[in-house]
Amino acid sequence: MSAEHGSMKQPGTEDLDVECAASELEETLLEGNDAYMKQHAAVRLQLEKARQQHTDLPPEPRVGVYICRCGGNISDVVDVERVAAAASLIPGVVTAKVNTFCCSDPGQQTITSDILQENLDRVVVASCSPSLHEQTFRGAVSRANLNPYLYEQVNVREQGSWAHKHDPEGATLLAIRMIAAAVGKLRYSTPLDQIKLPNHRKALVIGGGIAGMKAAVDMAGRGIRVLLVETSERLGGRLNERGQVYPSEKMASEIVTELIQQVKSSDQIEVLLNSNVISVNGFIGNFRTVIEGPFGPAGVISKMDAPVGAIVMATGYRPYVPRDGEFLYRQDPCVLTTPEFIALSQSVQSTSKELVYQGRTIRSIAFLHCVGSRQLDGINEPQPDGSLNTYCSRVCCSTILQQALAVRQRFPQVHVYDFHRDIRTYGRGEEDYYINASKAGVVFFRRDRPKDDPFRDEAARGQVA
Repeated sequence: MSAEHGSMKQPGTEDLDVECAASELEETLLEGNDAYMKQHAAVRLQLEKARQQHTDLPPEPRVGVYICRCGGNISDVVDVERVAAAASLIPGVVTAKVNTFCCSDPGQQTITSDILQENLDRVVVASCSPSLHEQTFRGAVSRANLNPYLYEQVNVREQGSWAHKHDPEGATLLAIRMIAAAVGKLRYSTPLDQIKLPNHRKALVIGGGIAGMKAAVDMAGRGIRVLLVETSERLGGRLNERGQVYPSEKMASEIVTELIQQVKSSDQIEVLLNSNVISVNGFIGNFRTVIEGPFGPAGVISKMDAPVGAIVMATGYRPYVPRDGEFLYRQDPCVLTTPEFIALSQSVQSTSKELVYQGRTIRSIAFLHCVGSRQLDGINEPQPDGSLNTYCSRVCCSTILQQALAVRQRFPQVHVYDFHRDIRTYGRGEEDYYINASKAGVVFFRRDRPKDDPFRDEAARGQVA
């Protein structure tokens, strides 16, 4: 009994709750216990007498339960007729029916007709996911002048028949329990009305990199005002550190310049540099944010309130930095991360025929995949926070292949070796990098075990390239 009805509960009615009836159903009804059926009928009769004696008790709900076969998706596993028989015994249930397709026009008509003819004030539909047909059934009960929030959908397909095909008996029992729980919830549900709240047609974009700028430009093009907040002194983010980008092979600086021009030319976008969002409160359509930045006189750091209706998080990424000694990083100066190698490549003059690093002409390069990703417990050391990067980053393979191909094209005398666990070029057209790198003479080696270190023995003799 819920708190709001607690004061109305009378002595001697403790055993009349739907929860008790539902818990006994699973053990007795499924065994075909006729004695229980008679006992349950007696309980319902006792409940009716109690209501006649205590007129201050809340009215007994009139619930209709509808079990969908879903064309066999449910009924091939769940015994829907048995579920309907069990549901009909739950206190408050007036009718329990099985339909081949509850979502069809005839199925919906059955529900609306029963609401009017049986004077139902609650409806339970046991079918598929609410994300698929919740609005369908809300519309059906509304057409019969029943409040749409006095309807409950039970997902006995995704959470029942599909998940438990190997156990029809268990799936049937689960369906009975779920329906009993839905009826129990509806017993204490009250009609709800939709309300309208004011909202701000303005979005906050946090992060001024390529993703943040693109989001801001797209929303501005749809007439939405945008507040673009960037923590640094310029827009562009990580793209400012890159040269050519794949798969377009355009210079990153060109892309950044184009986007910045679009941002600055829009009267719908306000840019706040050297700023940070320090607090967020509210909900979708009505967020209250506080931004700290150089908004005061002469650039004095101050705070400003910024009400917005939506927030886009475009805060970028941090490249993985190997721990000291991981694949000899920071122990051998010739072991670099990919961002460090890209910076090295960009520093070499375009007219140079040799790749020089620390005064040495580089004659061979080895690229090692999956450093910092696809980590395994017991093999890789955890991050400082104790976590492992068990995922594939989705960008490393294409990035390495682009760099390997660029080295072979720009410095054909340099031997390039690629040590990978797998090659995963996710983006459209990025498989071409693998094909072209192979044609350009990049030599590929697969390292089967994650702890294999192709550099360690040679590194001990100072021969890391």
